[in-house]
Amino acid sequence: MKKIVSILLIFSVIIALCLNVSAASVYDVGSFSKTSYLSITNGQATCKSSYSESNGNTASVKITQSLEKHSFLWFWDTVGGEWTTNSKKSSVSFTNYKSGLASGTYRVKSVFTVTTTSGQTETVTVYSAEKTIS
Repeated sequence: MKKIVSILLIFSVIIALCLNVSAASVYDVGSFSKTSYLSITNGQATCKSSYSESNGNTASVKITQSLEKHSFLWFWDTVGGEWTTNSKKSSVSFTNYKSGLASGTYRVKSVFTVTTTSGQTETVTVYSAEKTIS
């Protein structure tokens, strides 16, 4: 009897873990295009964040961008502060530069705060690919 109860309990847990419940709205911000890009040439970083959607559902978008340097294990430090832009357009591209970089591994962190025309606000963070200076 204990084996049957144990098997049923394990089966119930597996089923519960496999269920995916979501309450996404019609204008799911996660489906809009958001990119974070980093290029490093001669010790200068080009940091680019882009946002776009083609349905006209964006009321406003705020992009906060920062250049991060890997410090230890999973920790990253912000290099030189943050840059921020606000727009009421459905397509935004935001580029900044940072020179004088030392050796290390870098990435761009882009935080997109999007408000849709229906009033829904979501914040999504996107990281660029990592680039290393030797």
